[in-house]
Amino acid sequence: MLTTEQTFGFIFLLLFATLAAELAAKKGLRWKAWFFWTLLFGPLAIVVLYLLRGKEQKTTKNLKFFSIEVEGLWFYLDEKSKQMGPVSSRKIQEMLQKDLLSKDSYIWSEGMKHWERLQNTPFKNVLQDEM
Repeated sequence: MLTTEQTFGFIFLLLFATLAAELAAKKGLRWKAWFFWTLLFGPLAIVVLYLLRGKEQKTTKNLKFFSIEVEGLWFYLDEKSKQMGPVSSRKIQEMLQKDLLSKDSYIWSEGMKHWERLQNTPFKNVLQDEM
């Protein structure tokens, strides 16, 4: 049976781990991993996490949204080459912003003969800043 001190210590450690997970998620890091690192190493893990730079978060300032209207809907291949969609051109742009798609991702829309890499489509304008 746990003593009162052990119980409070465990609760305190869980709070630290939750804080670390939240901080990791805000930095774009794997929050589950940081939760467990904090359980193992305690407050030291939070200090290391605080000092680490997170993944660069793209904002609309970094990514230029283009103003052309692309007729129709778009399909794309996910990381497992599974066909996804249909989605709007705006959704494609949002997925680029969130790094869910890249210049090498394949997309297709009605009127296209075959699947094309994003960098070879009208979406290449969005990628100009990244290339």
